[in-house]
Amino acid sequence: MILIVPKFIFFLDPIDNLNLTDCFDTVRIKKNVLKLKPYLYPLTIEFSVSCATIYLIIWYKTSKRDLNWLSLPPKKRNYQEVGVVETPFSNLFIMLDCTKTIKGLLFGILIFVLTILGSIFFFVYRSENPPLAKLITEISEIILLVIAFIITAHAYRRIKKHYEKICLPTNMFDVVLEIFSLGGVFAYNINSLIAVFYDLTHGRVPNEPYLSKEAQPDDDLTNNISLLISASLQLIQSSVQTLFILECLRRYASKNASYARKPGRELITVLLILNICLWIIDTLSGKRYTVKDYLIDYYGTLKWSIINAFSAPIAIFYRFHSSVCLSDIWSGLYYGELEDNFKEKEKRQSSSQYSSVY
Repeated sequence: MILIVPKFIFFLDPIDNLNLTDCFDTVRIKKNVLKLKPYLYPLTIEFSVSCATIYLIIWYKTSKRDLNWLSLPPKKRNYQEVGVVETPFSNLFIMLDCTKTIKGLLFGILIFVLTILGSIFFFVYRSENPPLAKLITEISEIILLVIAFIITAHAYRRIKKHYEKICLPTNMFDVVLEIFSLGGVFAYNINSLIAVFYDLTHGRVPNEPYLSKEAQPDDDLTNNISLLISASLQLIQSSVQTLFILECLRRYASKNASYARKPGRELITVLLILNICLWIIDTLSGKRYTVKDYLIDYYGTLKWSIINAFSAPIAIFYRFHSSVCLSDIWSGLYYGELEDNFKEKEKRQSSSQYSSVY
C-alpha cells in the first residue's frame, strides 16, 4: 500500500499500522493513573465536603442583611491596647500577627521535616522491604500522636485558665464538620482494632484455628502490635483534640494581660503543624498501604472495600479540617471580644449611613 502526501511518499506495511509505541504509551499512562488513584480519591471526598460547607455558608449568609458594602474603602482593624483603630487598606494586602509563635513554629518545622523524611523512607522501602516500610509509617504516626496528645492536654489547661467562655461557638459549621469527621476516625480505627486483635489471638481469618503469638512471624507480630497502638492512640488523641477545638471555639481573650501575652499560642501552632503532618502520613502512606493485608484477610474484599470507601476519606478529612479549625483558633482566640465590639460599631455606622442615604 502506498500513501502519497505532498513532497513525501511512505510505504506502509500492515503490521506497522499497529503503532505499538502508542499502545505502550497508553498502557503506561493507565498504569500511572491507577497508581495515583488511591491517593487522589480522598482528596475528591475532601473537596466535595468543603464545597458543600461553602454552599451552606453562602445559603446562611444570603438570609442576612449586610450593609458593610456602604463603607468604602475597606478598613483594617488595628488593636492598640483595648481600642480599635480603623485605617484604610487594600484587599490585596494581608497581615498576620505572629507574635508568641516563634518557638512553636520552629519546633513544628522540625517535626514537618522529619515527617517528610519518614514518608521518603516509606516509599524507598515499600518495594524492597514492605514490613519495614509499614513499621516506619506506624512508628512515625505513633510518635506524632503522642506529641499531639501531650500538647493538646497542656494547651487545654492553659487556655481554660486564661480565656473566657461564650455561650455558642462563632461558627457552627466548623463544629458540625469536626464531629462528622470524628465519626470517620472512629469507624476506621475501631474496625482496624477488631481485625488486628483477632489476628493477634486467632490468626488471619476468623475460621482458622487459634494461633499463638509464637507461631506468627516476628515481622507480622511487630507490625500488628504497632498497628494496635497506633489505632488506639488515634481514638484517644482525636477525641481529646475534638473536645479541645470545640472548647477553644467558644473562648476569647477578655483581659488585657491575656491579649498581650497570648498564653498557649505556641502550643496551638505546634498542634496545627502536627495535624498537617498526620494528614500527609494518612494521605500518602498509612491508610493506603496497610489495608491490603490483615484487614482484607479478616473482613473480605467486598466488606472492607465498602468500609474503607466511607471511613478512610472522612478520617483523612478530620486532620485537614482540624488544621483549619486550629488556624481559626490561632488567629481568632485573642481578638474575640474586640472583634465583636468592632462588628457592632461597624453595624451602627453602616445603619446610620444607610438611613442617611434613604
